[in-house]
Amino acid sequence: MPSAIPAPPEKRGRAGTVILSILTTLFLVAAGVLGTLFILKNQEANKLSSQVTELIGETTTQRGRIDTLQKDLDTTKRDLTAAQADTAEVTEQKKIISDCVNAIYDYFAAVAKANGQNTKAVQTADAAVNKKCDEADKYLAPAR
Repeated sequence: MPSAIPAPPEKRGRAGTVILSILTTLFLVAAGVLGTLFILKNQEANKLSSQVTELIGETTTQRGRIDTLQKDLDTTKRDLTAAQADTAEVTEQKKIISDCVNAIYDYFAAVAKANGQNTKAVQTADAAVNKKCDEADKYLAPAR
């Protein structure tokens, strides 16, 4: 006769369930760690990107300042060259006029030394006055 009590089921190994639970937990922890790392790296990348954008803006501003300063420097160099040329011209004019005045003084000294006589020294001094003062006339004449 068959017995009314059913036979207990065969015990299955719980090893599969435990291993599956451990692997699930490991995958969950790994996903959490990787997700956190992704978020942190993404935030760092955004921060670095904004810093790069800021630096590009500063570089553009500085480049504009450099360009402006270079233009100012070029203008100043041109002005300096023109001023140097003007100074050289005025110095030359001053020398020519000074030579004329000195020739006049030499002429009067020669006339005084010759007691009003028309000597060779007076004639030489007169020729020097004429030569040097003719050259100075173009600087002494009124502007027209």
